[in-house]
Amino acid sequence: MRRIEPAALIAVEGTRARQALCVSTSLAIAVILALACRAANAGSATATLPVTATVQSACAASADPMAFAPYTAGGGPVTGFTTITVKCSSGLAFKVALGPGATPGGSVSQRLLSNGSRSLQYNLYTTSDLSSIWGDGTAGVTLSGVASSEGLATSLTVFAELPDSAMNRLAMPGIYSDLVTVTITY
Repeated sequence: MRRIEPAALIAVEGTRARQALCVSTSLAIAVILALACRAANAGSATATLPVTATVQSACAASADPMAFAPYTAGGGPVTGFTTITVKCSSGLAFKVALGPGATPGGSVSQRLLSNGSRSLQYNLYTTSDLSSIWGDGTAGVTLSGVASSEGLATSLTVFAELPDSAMNRLAMPGIYSDLVTVTITY
């Protein structure tokens, strides 16, 4: 059997270690070069994305019912009031008109409540002193406004009177009604 000297063993082990170090170093250099090439080939591009939105002009209205207190012939006129609420797009100008009512024979200048074929005179006004009849855009007065910049609802008061007229004094007892169209123009 042959005996290997410790110096020869160290020389063999050193050669293997140097070979392993060479392979490790070569591998590390290859990885670094691959990453450097990839980074050198990487790029970027930009574009713009147009975004738009359209805010539509819109208005909506609601009206609280108007119910007169009970009327007694010869007892004087009966007055009342109600509210129309208008909500429009921010800053939008609008005009509110009230139709003549649905009762046949009624007009803006003299609206009528009906109970079958019988009728009762009344009217709607823009002011509490009942001096300005609320009209439909062809007769009477309409109210105009501009929606708030926050788009909040606008409340408009409708004043009403059931006069103690000769016609109303002839009315038969019962419940009389009418339906008035609220029109918002914007």
